[in-house]
Amino acid sequence: LVLSSTSNTPTMKLKHIFIALAAPLLLTGCFDLDKEPEGVLSTARPFVSTGEIKNYIAQFYETGVRTNNIGAGGGGDIAGADINSDNMVGSAPNTRLAGQLVLSDASALSAYTYIRNVNFLLNNLGNCSEAGTKAYNQLVGEAYYFRAWYYFTMFRNYGPLAWVDRPLDPDMAQMKLPRDSRTVVADHILADLDKAIELLDEQQNSAPMRVHRDVARWLKSEVALYEGTWEKYHKAEGDAFVDECNVECDLRAFFPETYVPGSSERMLLYRELDSIDSDEALEQFRRRMEDRFGPMTEEGKALLQIVPLRRLGRRAGVERLILKNGKMILMFVHSDSPFYKSTLFDRILTYATANFRRCKMQNVGERLRMSFADVPSVAEALKVMQEMVG
Repeated sequence: LVLSSTSNTPTMKLKHIFIALAAPLLLTGCFDLDKEPEGVLSTARPFVSTGEIKNYIAQFYETGVRTNNIGAGGGGDIAGADINSDNMVGSAPNTRLAGQLVLSDASALSAYTYIRNVNFLLNNLGNCSEAGTKAYNQLVGEAYYFRAWYYFTMFRNYGPLAWVDRPLDPDMAQMKLPRDSRTVVADHILADLDKAIELLDEQQNSAPMRVHRDVARWLKSEVALYEGTWEKYHKAEGDAFVDECNVECDLRAFFPETYVPGSSERMLLYRELDSIDSDEALEQFRRRMEDRFGPMTEEGKALLQIVPLRRLGRRAGVERLILKNGKMILMFVHSDSPFYKSTLFDRILTYATANFRRCKMQNVGERLRMSFADVPSVAEALKVMQEMVG
């Protein structure tokens, strides 16, 4: 093509060519380019589909399930899991069991990062349009299982933890949460596993390679056994070592007929008194009695003192407490109780040794028997128990 400087025809043809080439590009811009990719997490409105949830949960499979490697002699998995138990001893002392850990050994609790990610999912499930479907229930069950798993891994190492069930804002007041008690944490873990068991599928075959109902059942049994064993052998300060302390008494500790006339009324009051387990409730009971019947009699005062006496007996592992003939006899729990390995038992022995002229100890079968002389009243018995138990 030869262009002439005096002709405009070739220039006009080139313009038409450029317009023709640009038109398809302009037309493609009319399509909606704002669609979210399927199965990809959206920060604006996350978890709108089960595909998105499934891809998100995949991150937890790297650290949220137990693997069966062979760690012979190394203290891990099948061959070495019994290291530091009664069945196997490691080649080097465990610094934690030996009490050699110090603050500088501390590290970040990385499990809280996973917990936050799980909480983010659980707190945004309302965005999913497939709620209630089998696939949705399976994935939500997995989320509850993984949160229970990560909490349990920390629970075994640290005991009381701060239970967090929502993503926290970057605010120090929110993040400095106090620890919850062992009971609260264990109950939350078991509750998550109950939800997981309800939602997860039963295992049909190994093809899906996903957490299923039996996996959650296994973890629940491990958590329950672990915490049940802990509670058996570790008592918190003030916890009772026996469920009941029966008091036998030849002292005048009752509501006289002249104070509470009706026998049926007295029986109801005795039953109410038997259920009281705190000083505050006992004081309220006393006030109601005096408002209704007048000033408390000496016999009534002695009866009310038996309530804290029984409570101290339960704390001290005393199954029977006998007040007769000016003596107090304590019959302690069976010798296989963890009470005999507690600091409270050491304190009781120290008190008995310091008061050897008054206190005598002997073994009766598989139980310890301790008797105190010069205990003429319930008030004196209460005084001795308070000094001994604290």
